[in-house]
Amino acid sequence: PVTKFLPELANLKVATSTDNLDELVEPNHIPTMHELMTHTGGFGYSLSPRTAVERAYIEDNPMGKPDLDGLVQRVAEIPLLLQPGERWSYSIAVDLQGAVVERISGMSFGASLDQNIFTPLGMDDTAFTLPEADRSRLATVYQMNGDGEFEVLPDVYNFFVNDHAESGGGGLASTAHDYTRFVQMLINEGELDGAQILKPETARFMMSNQIGDTPGVFTGGGFGYGGAVATREPSERSPAPIGSYSWFGIDGTWFWVDPVNDLGYVGMIQRRGNAGRDAVNLRGESVQLVYEALND
Repeated sequence: PVTKFLPELANLKVATSTDNLDELVEPNHIPTMHELMTHTGGFGYSLSPRTAVERAYIEDNPMGKPDLDGLVQRVAEIPLLLQPGERWSYSIAVDLQGAVVERISGMSFGASLDQNIFTPLGMDDTAFTLPEADRSRLATVYQMNGDGEFEVLPDVYNFFVNDHAESGGGGLASTAHDYTRFVQMLINEGELDGAQILKPETARFMMSNQIGDTPGVFTGGGFGYGGAVATREPSERSPAPIGSYSWFGIDGTWFWVDPVNDLGYVGMIQRRGNAGRDAVNLRGESVQLVYEALND
């Protein structure tokens, strides 16, 4: 149970109404670490105001707390969106994973990442907080406004001020070089240039479908630990082979790992949200272009 590491979550309730938080029931069980790692624990998030639980996340903003202990405490006060294990739903689970890492390691999440991943992989330009000298290097992120025009998105992560939680779900600044080294480590099943980040069996487990046919994954297919897993035969629209592992970030970053073709990909376009009905779907088209080239 997640309460082994996050005892604050011992009294979670489940909302039964999408309109309000007045009708609560007991969960069928305490969410497990497996469910936390696969977005099947029933937690909500703040990406949409569709339900009362999601509106509570927007209004109370657990991600805005100055540390992960504060985030966990606020999550403990918001009901679950779903019964644990019922279906896949993208959630605050990854942020909670960061808190678990802090409890296990006894150090801040950022320090743990730096010690165990970034430094061994030579990812020297990846961090939650940047030095002022790097301000000119920070890429501008764009979003589309109501008139269908791109506008600059403010630095919502406040990269140059260390006043917010080092979230498991977002807020790292990085470079194409560093991100590619991380993906190459995954291609190599946990190793790069002599640095063994994961055991091979751990890497394979993480990048394989861990939820069976549990419904809800909006990318289609299955889900491993931290990313989607292709479970369907390749098609013209989705040509990546079965077993490919992928995920994407809100500000226009994405990656995939294809163990069949020993291939990885990193995309970065610095664009948040929907790019407009007539814009090219760069994430989907990039996959198609790569596999067209492989087949030529």
